[in-house]
Amino acid sequence: MDNITEKLVTPLATDKEYDIVIVGGGPGGVVAALAAARHGSKVLIIEKAEMLGGLATLGMVCLFEPICDGRGRKITKGIVEEMLHLSIKYSYSNLPYTWNQGVDYVKEPENTPGLKSYPYFNIKGRYATIFNMPAFTLAMEELVLSEGIDVIYDTRFCDVVMDGNVCKGVIVENLTGRSFYRGKIIIDGSGYGVVFSRAGVKMEKGENFLTTCFVETDFKSMEEAIKTEDMTCGLRWGGVGYNLLQEGSNISPKKYYGTTTEEINEYVIDSHKAALAHIKTQGKDYAMVSLAGIANLRKCNRIFGRESVLEENAFAFNESSIGCVSDWRGIGSTYEVPYGCLLDTKIKNILAVGRIVSAVGDTWDVLRCYPGAMLTGQAAGTAAALAVRDGISPDDISIPALQKMLEADNVMLHL
Repeated sequence: MDNITEKLVTPLATDKEYDIVIVGGGPGGVVAALAAARHGSKVLIIEKAEMLGGLATLGMVCLFEPICDGRGRKITKGIVEEMLHLSIKYSYSNLPYTWNQGVDYVKEPENTPGLKSYPYFNIKGRYATIFNMPAFTLAMEELVLSEGIDVIYDTRFCDVVMDGNVCKGVIVENLTGRSFYRGKIIIDGSGYGVVFSRAGVKMEKGENFLTTCFVETDFKSMEEAIKTEDMTCGLRWGGVGYNLLQEGSNISPKKYYGTTTEEINEYVIDSHKAALAHIKTQGKDYAMVSLAGIANLRKCNRIFGRESVLEENAFAFNESSIGCVSDWRGIGSTYEVPYGCLLDTKIKNILAVGRIVSAVGDTWDVLRCYPGAMLTGQAAGTAAALAVRDGISPDDISIPALQKMLEADNVMLHL
């Protein structure tokens, strides 16, 4: 027997009406929820894990990448900057002192005490910080709940219910069973583009190399932390695998993808083997304190948007800009992100956030990280709230009206 036939009657999960349903409670999804709720929408986050934050928490990627351009100018503001400070609200950080003063510009940032340079990207003196992951996820949940946003954990997205090119809601499954949530606007914050994929949208598949992140310590690190009163010395952010440069001997011999369960399984098992091999090289005074609970995949699927973020558009003016983001890996390019990168060419009411937005080539690596993911989240949440308010679809909203709302919320639209 090659297949079975299921006969399912899927009940409504609740009588509660939601304006916006967000699939995925990672950085982009959380910020989208906050933006939408602050503009009066009733919002639900559906999260497959038991905590918010995605790669920032479960993934052990505890570096909030720079929101400045590396030349001393703050580029990404709004809720993104709010979230950076939320990440360190209840625990340690190494945010450079000068960036903690509410300034928009820092002279000679490379001479600012704080962050160090890493082997494969230089963030010394930039507006960035290491954060404590449990403190960040709990702070996120506290904020989300205080804003009246509903969250349902331990719940898997299964499918969409479509009426032509309009999504009427999503089917999910959890311990209670299978159920349906209605929403006027759906935001895909899954990181994998699963909502778009189930809606029949063609997507571009990304390549990945093996990396797994963890936090580690040993007696020497503990002594250094006590001596310097710097917790980041005692709880070291580490990892095994291949770094971002992918040059010379650092080129990963194997490419990974994240578009099927089999591909993700392969990545997870190989990353666990690499982590165990690392542990075996350490002494008895060593401890791996925590290990990534989700795959550290970078680029899985992305949509082909109505507009795209393109390498050749670095530093260029974009009339439909929803905010600015800079290459966090060094003193590099800065981009005005177009609204159309959140929209598929056919589907009317599903918006993309985070690493699935339409970013081409090297800009995919820029947009997939926290500043880009959260920037697109704020724009998507605001656009969705505007569409709900006006009773239209996100592709019919007034771009100037959206930009006015974003500017009022402290988003920098143009360079």
